[in-house]
Amino acid sequence: MAKAPPSFQFYPGDWLVGTRHLPRAARGTYIDLLALIWSKKTVKLDCVRLSRCLGITPDEFQEDWEEIKENFTISDDGGIINDATRGGGCRHATARRAQKQRRHATAWR
Repeated sequence: MAKAPPSFQFYPGDWLVGTRHLPRAARGTYIDLLALIWSKKTVKLDCVRLSRCLGITPDEFQEDWEEIKENFTISDDGGIINDATRGGGCRHATARRAQKQRRHATAWR
């Protein structure tokens, strides 16, 4: 079995555009969660355990999760999945979000 690469693709411009709508704390939780999922491969959605891993309180995690959960999928076994952690890179998820925001902005003009 091939060893997984030590990193995932990250596109700073896409990240900035695609996460600009998020509060600063939620952006931090988002990138920390991506890194945790990448390094552990499998992470279950357990707010108390994840908050400890991320160095925040369970209440802070829950508040941030409400802001970022649309970027993740929960598998049947409770694992958290994101395109970046499956090899798709942050670019795809954030680019889709940026495109959606542009469509929404132009619809109101």
